[in-house]
Amino acid sequence: MKILIYSPFFLPKIGGLENMAAMLAKEFHLNGQLVVVATHTENDETEANFPYQVYRKPSVGTLINLIKWCDIFFQPNISLKGIWPLFFYKRLYVVSHQTHNYNSDGSITLAGRIKQFVSRFAVNICCSSYIAQLLPSSTTVIPNCYDVDIFKNLHKVRNKDLIFVGRLVSDKGCDLIIKALADLKNKKIQPNLTIVGLGPEESALKLLVDHYDLKKQVVFAGAKRGLELAGLINEHKIMIVPSIWEEPFGIVALEGLACGCKMIVADVGGLPEAIGKYGELFERQNFYSLAEKIETNLQCSSENNAAEVKEFLTNHSAKQISKIYLSTIKKYFHGLN
Repeated sequence: MKILIYSPFFLPKIGGLENMAAMLAKEFHLNGQLVVVATHTENDETEANFPYQVYRKPSVGTLINLIKWCDIFFQPNISLKGIWPLFFYKRLYVVSHQTHNYNSDGSITLAGRIKQFVSRFAVNICCSSYIAQLLPSSTTVIPNCYDVDIFKNLHKVRNKDLIFVGRLVSDKGCDLIIKALADLKNKKIQPNLTIVGLGPEESALKLLVDHYDLKKQVVFAGAKRGLELAGLINEHKIMIVPSIWEEPFGIVALEGLACGCKMIVADVGGLPEAIGKYGELFERQNFYSLAEKIETNLQCSSENNAAEVKEFLTNHSAKQISKIYLSTIKKYFHGLN
């Protein structure tokens, strides 16, 4: 099959959506499919040599030609800017829903309503059951994958306690960890925390650290990626994913689990599905609940069953997930021909 992946955001931009699109593109290619990516993300000096062609900021004419060329038009999330050629050229339209269309208060914008309507004409794949229940159309749930070649347990000495990995924005809830540390400090429990990531909330988070006098416990490590990130995660005992908003899935949870960390995640969205039974849930936005989970896991030396975790993670490898994607797509594609 000739598959055009249209993803406005793509590598080298850092994010779960970008990584997911790149992993699927690579695995589709390795499975013998003809793959082309169209994106609005510019390249940089560190761009990898992809085994498939990437068109960056394609012109209208180029996009039309790519639509005419492909059998499958695949979007990781619906992009309204990219679907208009389908009104003129009939192609199998496949969407991998990596987020939902609702605001935090449960409302939905006009663009969100249009995307909900557009989904009725697509083959819909959702990254979690949580996302699937928010769509008006029939869906297939296929969980997200992670890069097994990068994120693995290196069996290092774990001489650091807590790690957060993510964009420093309010939705990610990093401030909850800092407040939980302040609560634990009152109990004479002082674990250290490494915050990995960049974002507009960095200054506010540093002020919060100063406010609670936690500078000796908290390190801001900046942005990390690839093997450097995996190595850093391996130095820590516990990864925390404290998201305030309903994470559609949470690939970072798979990465932390694969690197051998104990996992503590918020009890919202697709995060419980991402860690399965191999992590602890705390009540969203409740830093007292988070502090309790941190204290318990710091004191408990028991670990997850390694064989069970390995099997769980195998089912989330890019190789395995891409096969399920292709099987689902082929079923619909052959049904049209």
